Amino acid sequence: MIVIVKIDLSSKPDKKMIADMRRVANEFSNDKKSIEIRKFKHEEIYRLETRFYMKTVAQYKVVDQIFYKFELALENYDVFLDISVSFQK
Repeated sequence: MIVIVKIDLSSKPDKKMIADMRRVANEFSNDKKSIEIRKFKHEEIYRLETRFYMKTVAQYKVVDQIFYKFELALENYDVFLDISVSFQK
């Protein structure tokens, strides 16, 4: 299953933030080569989108953990606005 984590920011992400997103995705991914991080401007905000494969598991069992770990990695950044987690088969 593919996990998609979208993070909205008030300013452009830096290299450290991108490295933090990759580190968290590594914790969940069963295929480290599958991790993709995209950054782009979306309307008036900046967005980091992290995609990675993980073994198939009931989404309700992992969504809170994924949300928590990514949010924790961002708590020291004052540009963090919002986060969403979704799943794709």
